[in-house]
Amino acid sequence: MVELDGKTLYEALGVTKDASQAEIRKAYMKLALQLHPDKNPGDEGAKAKFQTLQKVYAILSDEDKRKVYDQTGSIEDSEELAGEKFNELYQYYRAMYAKVTEEDLDAFHESYRGGEEERGEVLKYYQQFRGDMRKVRLAPPHFGISWQLAAAFS
Repeated sequence: MVELDGKTLYEALGVTKDASQAEIRKAYMKLALQLHPDKNPGDEGAKAKFQTLQKVYAILSDEDKRKVYDQTGSIEDSEELAGEKFNELYQYYRAMYAKVTEEDLDAFHESYRGGEEERGEVLKYYQQFRGDMRKVRLAPPHFGISWQLAAAFS
């Protein structure tokens, strides 16, 4: 039976996550023979089971869809974000958002540390945690508040 019921696609097909394409095809063919509606004339759910099996195989047999499924665990994402659609979406977001470099991070860190933004966040967390500086030091955004600034509030 190929019912997902919380199973991964690999579990539904009866293979391991590192299964080769040949192993996936073999498992699919075996289950397809068992679940085909023509082989199960009295089973009302046979058609649905067979369609589910086809969907599982369509994802695991396609390298791009399988890669997206392995990364997201989502059947819908693996169908919608594989191949050309993914590339188009990726190019769209790359055009919208500039690549963040180490220099960008260093510049932000330098402007944040000891600045008004850090001071405001330390004050906010100082008040939120009622002066408990151990909690303030661990509070988001974890940029590593300067100890001099933290000491000023202690």
